[in-house]
This record gives sequence, structure tokens and C-alpha cells, in this order.
Amino acid sequence: MKNIAACLTAAGSSVDKIVRRRIYTLDMAYLPQIQEVTKRYLEAPYPVSTAVQVSSTSIFESFEWLTGWSGMC
Repeated sequence: MKNIAACLTAAGSSVDKIVRRRIYTLDMAYLPQIQEVTKRYLEAPYPVSTAVQVSSTSIFESFEWLTGWSGMC
């Protein structure tokens, strides 16, 4: 979220304008931590969110430029 917030700010926007999130996780047990991060960066009313549990990240590894922000916008 920190990188996303920085990219939005650099583009002249902010996290307040996020209206939808898609979250991919290997384990839904992480959902409480994900929600805590959400509360740190976003205010109610929160954007629509979809959480999907995936069995592997291999599909995302081939699209590293999509998932590995590396501090770049």
C-alpha cells in the first residue's frame, strides 16, 4: 500500500480515490493482516474489495512488472 500511495500521489491523485481493490493471497489466514493494512491507509467507507485465494504465485511471477512494484510508479 505504501508504494501504491506513493504512485498515486506522484500522479496527482490519492488513496482516497480508490474505488475497487483486488487482493490475491496464498492463504486466507492473512485476511486479518490485510484488513489492518487497509485501515491504516484507507478511511471508511472503504472501496469494494475482492479477495481471492490462489494456490500458487507462479502465474504472477511471469508478470513481475505487475506485482513487484519495487518502488516504481
